[in-house]
Amino acid sequence: MITGQTIMIRHINVQLLLCFLLGFQITLSAAQTINQSTKLKPASDVRVLVDISGSMKKNDPDNLRIPAVQLMSNLLPPDSHAGIWTFGEYVNMLVPIGPVDNQWKKSAVESVKKINSLGMFTNIGGAMEKASFGWMKPDLSIKRSLILLTDGVVDVSKNPSKNAAARRKVLNELLPKYKEAGITIHTIALSGDADEKLLSKMAAETDGWYQKVVNASELQKVFLKIFEQATERDSVPLKDNRFSIDDQIEEFSVLIFKNKDSKPTLLEQPDGENYDAGSDSARITWFESAVYDLITVNMPMVGEWRVHAEMDPDNRVLIVSNLKLKSTTLPNNLLANEKFNFNINLTQEDETITQQDFLKLLSIEVEVRDNDGETASFVLLDDGNDVDKKALDGIYSIELTAPSNAGIAQISAWVESPTFQRMRQQAMNIFESPVSVKEVISEDVNTPHKIIFTPVGDVSKADSLDIQVNAQLPDGQQILKPAELDKGYNRAIELPVVEAGGNYQIQLTISGETPAGRQFLVNPPIIQFNTKSLVTEPVAELEQEAPVEEIQEEVTEEVDMVLWLGIGLGVNIILIILGWVFSIRMKKQNEINADKLSKQLE
Repeated sequence: MITGQTIMIRHINVQLLLCFLLGFQITLSAAQTINQSTKLKPASDVRVLVDISGSMKKNDPDNLRIPAVQLMSNLLPPDSHAGIWTFGEYVNMLVPIGPVDNQWKKSAVESVKKINSLGMFTNIGGAMEKASFGWMKPDLSIKRSLILLTDGVVDVSKNPSKNAAARRKVLNELLPKYKEAGITIHTIALSGDADEKLLSKMAAETDGWYQKVVNASELQKVFLKIFEQATERDSVPLKDNRFSIDDQIEEFSVLIFKNKDSKPTLLEQPDGENYDAGSDSARITWFESAVYDLITVNMPMVGEWRVHAEMDPDNRVLIVSNLKLKSTTLPNNLLANEKFNFNINLTQEDETITQQDFLKLLSIEVEVRDNDGETASFVLLDDGNDVDKKALDGIYSIELTAPSNAGIAQISAWVESPTFQRMRQQAMNIFESPVSVKEVISEDVNTPHKIIFTPVGDVSKADSLDIQVNAQLPDGQQILKPAELDKGYNRAIELPVVEAGGNYQIQLTISGETPAGRQFLVNPPIIQFNTKSLVTEPVAELEQEAPVEEIQEEVTEEVDMVLWLGIGLGVNIILIILGWVFSIRMKKQNEINADKLSKQLE
């Protein structure tokens, strides 16, 4: 017989069982969430801050900030997190931080259309504080990047002292925290009214990218360069508007830049079928703006694809693939002629491929293009593993030298095999020597020449510099010594004066630390300068050094010779005259004697 008490007990047991099962399910769900969170830990975390102050009406009248931010949003890889904020007097989260999936991208593309120029002030510090959520503890496994676009200065009030205090807070409080947390700050100054000194310092201190943009139409390509530094996404080479897709590629995105006169872009797949801007489907997404087309294709056909559009060096084919490139994280800022190591390897399921037959089919090259468009190409080799040098370890390396001229350089790495191609690209800012040089030339034999070296603040920490000098003097003498502290952080050396003058050649070896804390070693181009001779003309020296007695003897000898020549000539003339007189008198005497003899005969 079942009593009420029994029913009650059973009811309680069922409830307990349900609670246990529900608790177990919650625990299991939480564990799965934690595991997913760990597994889906982003490779990169990108936060974008966009200025919407009123001055943007002048500096970005066509609101080209919108397609620029849309471009980056669409290019972000699926293994990244991102968020977007706008700021004027107040800071607004336009797109919440989250994993970059299709839903996030759609939300970002629509939300950034709200970007305007209605803000009253330019609260840069407030935007940095809001965007740093969850970033204050270092995590070297995530590539964290802040992208700041502004056309103004730190401006939070009509009171100049409050603005100055807000600027100091950015430099003295926020920047050190960002730097300590390993966050890279990329800054874009739109117009000459922006606080370039502040923006360049923020980038230099965190090894970020700083660029001044005169015209808002440049924003798309600037965002592309920063995107390639803030994330790690592979591409395939685009040559003559053709590219190859292999069976490991799950998705590709073709970025085509265009101008107002460009013809509509067409995308041709390997079987000859063409797609255009009206071809949006579940497999193809076509994002069209006035300045670029971005076409994304899921599960693409294997083979050679073709783009019917104008060629542009900044066009890209970005891919999502299980077969990936891993390369050295290069500095965004390098010194001219600075040497750096570059490594690259292929991964499958995030593991380096070491299969020997596979590696033997690879051809790996790297190209460095300087600011003038000059290129240098190098072949990368596999040095083998530490145990058996004959066995390839899948890591290819080379020591490269940064271009010798300052400006924006581009490094591109290609991996090719008979069945696939992969490519990785990155822009780099190349700075001149970490010191400026001034020669103080002496014209006194007793006062040495002086060479003064002044540190360049945005390039190096002044107190970290070590300058070794190798000087070749005109007389062949060689001097090796370090430059010593002169005035402030300046350094200087003194070189002896060579009286005969000539060419001085100075080779420098400079080591030190960048504002971001990176050690460097660089050999700038040889410094040369010419000096004039301080030696008196040889003829003048002889006249001064010849003794008076020798000069008198030379003059006396010359006078005696002239005298004797004159006497000789005079004697000869007298003898000639006497001979002539004697001959005349003899002639007359003969005539007299002849007359006397004639008279006697008669």
